[in-house]
Amino acid sequence: LDFLSTPTRNVPDRHRSLRAAFEQSWKLLTLAEQEVLRKLSVFRGGFRREAASQVVGASIPVLASLLDKSLLRVSATGRFDRHPLMYQFAQEKLAECPEELAQMQEKHGMYFFDFIQENSEEVRTERQLEIKKAFAEDLENIKVAWQWGVANERVNKVKQAVFPLDAYFRDSLQEAVDFLNIAISSLSEDKPEHHAALGYALVSKAYYQSLIGHHDEAQTSAQRGSALLEPLEEVQGVLEGLNVRAYLQVRKGNFAEGKKPYEACLRLARKHDLPYYVASAITGLAIVSKDVDPLSQSKQSFRECIAELRKIGDLISLSTSLLCYGFLFIMIGEPHKAQPLMEESLELQQKMGYLGATPYTINGLGFISLLKGEYGQAQHVFEEAKSVADNIGDLYVKGVALASLAIVVTYQGDLKAAEDYLLQSL
Repeated sequence: LDFLSTPTRNVPDRHRSLRAAFEQSWKLLTLAEQEVLRKLSVFRGGFRREAASQVVGASIPVLASLLDKSLLRVSATGRFDRHPLMYQFAQEKLAECPEELAQMQEKHGMYFFDFIQENSEEVRTERQLEIKKAFAEDLENIKVAWQWGVANERVNKVKQAVFPLDAYFRDSLQEAVDFLNIAISSLSEDKPEHHAALGYALVSKAYYQSLIGHHDEAQTSAQRGSALLEPLEEVQGVLEGLNVRAYLQVRKGNFAEGKKPYEACLRLARKHDLPYYVASAITGLAIVSKDVDPLSQSKQSFRECIAELRKIGDLISLSTSLLCYGFLFIMIGEPHKAQPLMEESLELQQKMGYLGATPYTINGLGFISLLKGEYGQAQHVFEEAKSVADNIGDLYVKGVALASLAIVVTYQGDLKAAEDYLLQSL
């Protein structure tokens, strides 16, 4: 604001700098307009009228007046924003009133924690895509609220926000790790009141780390988080910890070790009547089954899981179970049974905007083409899976896609290309 000024002498003082121009405009505002504009600077990245009303107490007439004076702007979707320099100026005005600043930060933080909590019960229903978009729209405000909650030790609010935010972060893996690290670096294992929030953040971080390919770090995070949560009997946190520990073993090929936490997850989920976690554990057990008749048991497990997920309306988890069921048929050489499962899975992922599992599903469709002897189509599909995995930062499935491409070009007789793909995969 001070940098943007003119040395020219024959101009009015109010035109000598941008700050002077803003100060002149500020003086022309009513006290109510000054108060609202000042308090609105607590929002980052814009806001909706409902939020302005509840956090700041902004009335429609005052918002309309600020719009008329070009001090606010509104998008076609009804979202308010302001010029970055006006935002800076209003922030400075709010900072001049420390008590008011602290009050606004608290109201803003509580509003967005409540916003997350209000949507938490439906993040695994048909509203998943709607909630994901709402979280994405207010992500900057959510980050500010999260930092405020951590700094002010609102640990219960922090804990309650961890898992619902997966609706947004499941497609932004490194961003999720960075976000969770804000809490993990500030909360302390030496403070018992921090244990639940810290445990939730650690087991959630472990999941994202595993997708990025940081398996050892993920194992450490999962163990630390579970150790904090199990004595507290934090059921959801314990279930998430069991899931991620099992998932890490499966990723390493240790199916027998993965089976134990999945079985524990299933027992606990059934005890507390939590259908999502029941379905998740059944899917995991179907994958790792090593019993006498694993094929028939796995098929039955998948059918139970898919029926349960359709019943509760969790379309994202349904897409994952369909994907895993499809891979079961790929492994036994029945691509005609796998294809409709994979296609429904991909359709659901595209409908819900769920990129997290999309490269796995595309990879599955590539294997179907490969089993059919359609090598050109398989190569095209595996390249697409690699590209999507690269975009979301999932190194594991990118490596699988590269190894799959090596198989395709081997069938086509290009051993040099196969070697190149395998080296990239490693």
